[in-house]
Amino acid sequence: MEHFINTANIKNYRQQLSDPAVDQDPVRRVMLVRLLAGELAKDADSKPTAQVADHREADLLARRQELSGVEYWAEMHRSAK
Repeated sequence: MEHFINTANIKNYRQQLSDPAVDQDPVRRVMLVRLLAGELAKDADSKPTAQVADHREADLLARRQELSGVEYWAEMHRSAK
C-alpha cells in the first residue's frame, strides 16, 4: 500500500516536541507524540522490511531522550505491533 509521507509534518512535530512549553501540557505532548508516530509509521511502511526494523529502532533510540519514561514505553509498545 502506498502512503504519502509528509516530511514537513515530521519535522514540525519534532520541533514542537522540543519546545519546553510542551512539557507543561501533557495532553498536547501525547497528541504530538501520536501524530509523529503515525507519520513515522507511514514512513516505515514504505520501506523494505530490513530497513523498517533499523529505521524504527534508530528513531526510537533517538527520541528516547525526548519522551518521558511512560511515553517511551507506550511508543515502544505501539511500534512493536
